[in-house]
Amino acid sequence: MKFSGRLADFSLPDVLRIILHGQKTGYLSVSFKGVESKIFINQGQLHHAESNGLQGEKAVFDLMTYDPLAEFEFVEESQMPVQTISSDLDTLIQNGIAYLESWRKLGRLYPRFSVNTEVQSVTSAPATDLSQAEQSLLSLVAVHPHLKLHQLADHSAIELAELLELLVSLEKKGQIQLIGEERVELQQFFLETANTLFSEFESISGIKLKEEITTRLQKIVEENNWNIELQNGRIVGDKIRTITLDEQKTVFSGYLQQLIGLIAPIYGVTFVQQVMEKVEKRFSAPIQHWVDELKLEV
Repeated sequence: MKFSGRLADFSLPDVLRIILHGQKTGYLSVSFKGVESKIFINQGQLHHAESNGLQGEKAVFDLMTYDPLAEFEFVEESQMPVQTISSDLDTLIQNGIAYLESWRKLGRLYPRFSVNTEVQSVTSAPATDLSQAEQSLLSLVAVHPHLKLHQLADHSAIELAELLELLVSLEKKGQIQLIGEERVELQQFFLETANTLFSEFESISGIKLKEEITTRLQKIVEENNWNIELQNGRIVGDKIRTITLDEQKTVFSGYLQQLIGLIAPIYGVTFVQQVMEKVEKRFSAPIQHWVDELKLEV
């Protein structure tokens, strides 16, 4: 059974219901930014899950926080790992909703933190004047880069309130960076818009024109020293991790304005507007906020 798509098109519970109803055996692979998670199904029953170092039900809860831009695919496979899930789907989803609600309550007490706050180490900062607890937590962060806060909490034995205090202390000492959901959303909007614009351009352009635009795009990135990763003219990731939100807006705005400036004179503003409509359908939140914030002329 070939079944694939994006979580923007099917929610995780809906995807699982379709697979379970088909009485299939295999695993659901969910990928985002090069990270793959799996949920194993054995003869139409939930069997095992693994995501970001987590296993069992906690791994499924982790998958429930995945971005709608994440891609999924069901792969038929007879070999099964050790069973770690015994709950039925409805019970598991209810437990997951309760788990995420507990994090939302925490976010109301500590507005800086949410289930999807990213914790990233700052490798260039010397690790000095740290307590034993801070050193232990910093080592855990280094082993698991780009963890969301709830993932870090599940990997750590530290009580949650103490964990948050340690993270704030480590950030003040320049050892880590806490990236809130607004920056994560901005990054996702940037990647989705840039790559949709370029892929739609490629789909209707000849080889010579595509090569010309790819070369010009690469030159712009190099001349402006933008710290992003390009492969064949497409952004496969970005390394803009240690700047403020305002600086990130400036960089992303500059890149998107340049990209629009390359393509709009060829195919017109209507083409750009059609591209943005596709981004709107794929994105997890209204895009007009970021269009306005980045001052994009679309």
